Amino acid sequence: MNTSGIYALFNTRNGKLYVGSSVHITRRWAAHRRELRRGKHTNRFLQRAWDKHGEAAFEFRLLEEVDELSRLLAREQVWLDSLRSFERERGYNLSPSAHSILGFRFDDVQKARVSDGLRGKTKSAEHRKNLWRNRQVTEEFRATMAANGRKGAGRSFSPEHKRKKAAAQTGSKNHCAKLDERQVAELKRRLAAGEKGRTLAREFGVSEVTVSKIKSGNRWQHVTI
Repeated sequence: MNTSGIYALFNTRNGKLYVGSSVHITRRWAAHRRELRRGKHTNRFLQRAWDKHGEAAFEFRLLEEVDELSRLLAREQVWLDSLRSFERERGYNLSPSAHSILGFRFDDVQKARVSDGLRGKTKSAEHRKNLWRNRQVTEEFRATMAANGRKGAGRSFSPEHKRKKAAAQTGSKNHCAKLDERQVAELKRRLAAGEKGRTLAREFGVSEVTVSKIKSGNRWQHVTI
C-alpha cells in the first residue's frame, strides 16, 4: 500500500509531536526511525527527545490520508497551524511552514493554488477540537509496516559476502560515519580518563547515544587504545 498523507511522531511522555507529510508514509516513517536510531536525524529537537526518552516513547500516527498529491502541502500546513508543533513547548518542527514533499515536485501553478488556498483561512474551535478525532493508525497500515519489516527474510548470503560487506562499512568507510578512527581513539581515551559522555558528544558533534555505544563497545570495536 502506498499511502500518502499527513503523519505525526508523538511523544507519549510529554505530549509533544512532529508533524510531516509524504507521498509514501511507510517509507518516510522507516527513514525517520533509521536516522533517529543512528543519532543522525537532521531535526536536532526530535533527535534530542528520542535520545532522552527512548524509541519506546514515540508513536507513529497517521493524521490524514491525502490522495491528491497537489493538496499535501496545504493539508500539512493546516495541521501545523492547528497543532502548532513548531512551538517548542508543543513539538519538534523546526519551521511554522510546511516543507516540500519528498519525491514530489510542485509546479508554479500548484504552489500558487496552495498559497491561495491557505491565505486568510481561520480554524474554528470546533474544527481544532475535531482534528484528532478518528485519526488513528489503521490495522491495514500496521500490517503494511510489519510486512515491510519482513522483506528480505529468508535471504542468505555466503560468509565471504558478509565479511566483505562488513569490512566495506567498517568505521570511517561507512558513508554515514561522523567520526574517523583517530577521533574515536581520542574519544575512547578521554572516556577512559573519566570525562563525561555528554560533554564529549557536544565537542565531537555526535549524540550522547553514539558516545554511549562507543564506550560500551557496540560501535567502533576495531579501534583500540
